[in-house]
Amino acid sequence: MKLIQKLFHNPILSKELQWRMRVKKTPWLIALYLVIVAGIVFTVLSLQDLNRMATFDSGANIWVYTGLSFLNLLMLAFIVPGITAGLISGERERQTLDVLLTTNLSSSQIIYSKWIASLSFVLMLLLLSSPLYVIVYLYGGISPAHIWQSILHLMVTVLFLGSLGIFYSTWIKRTGIATVLTYASVAFIGIGLPLIYILMWQFPYFQVLNGQHWIFNALLSLHPASSLAYVISGDFGLFSNGNHSWHFYWIYIGFYTVLSAILMFWSTYLLSPIRFRRLGFSKKVK
Repeated sequence: MKLIQKLFHNPILSKELQWRMRVKKTPWLIALYLVIVAGIVFTVLSLQDLNRMATFDSGANIWVYTGLSFLNLLMLAFIVPGITAGLISGERERQTLDVLLTTNLSSSQIIYSKWIASLSFVLMLLLLSSPLYVIVYLYGGISPAHIWQSILHLMVTVLFLGSLGIFYSTWIKRTGIATVLTYASVAFIGIGLPLIYILMWQFPYFQVLNGQHWIFNALLSLHPASSLAYVISGDFGLFSNGNHSWHFYWIYIGFYTVLSAILMFWSTYLLSPIRFRRLGFSKKVK
């Protein structure tokens, strides 16, 4: 409990949150994002009303819900790495990192404060867009479970992408290289995993198994889009008729939650000055 109080009562977190909320462009960015997303949702729903006349097509509404979730997922993949990959390396380039390390704040407080402050804006966008899910829910075709599962999926994705960016920012000294590596890792997850999945089908051994090997399930469960799609496919059969939707979803949640914790712990270790003493480097200094 004391650790949590120290984390949320430190000058870095307060300063970063105040700065991000006081910037004039922040409310405009929020308004622009909501207008674009809401405009897309209401346009699609209006077109559905014109096309279906007196009949109700719940399947079309499910696609609206799916598209909204994927739109948020795509937004996270582009925004989060860009705002987190320079958190620590930027301080190092401005030659202010040494000043932070000489304060009473521990390395974990510096890392987590930067992490929370940078992700607060993105999490706020997700929370502000949650009423759009409710509007889609009112049209029918989806359940409340699908809404909270989608929001939980997106939040875990935010936390993972943020921890990935701050890890590279701590490990790599230059912001440009850290940003490139972060986006490259995101591209590997988003594009590389599907390519591996497709290439595996070229081997006769996996063709005989018809996609039932555990490697196929692992690749699908670790991909953000497929794991989110399987939440819907379990009830509506839009993407698959398998019985693995629940397992794929929770494998994704559990794996990336644990991986985020490991990356944050590793980032704290890399930032800590005393780690050099533990490795014996301080003995070289006479």
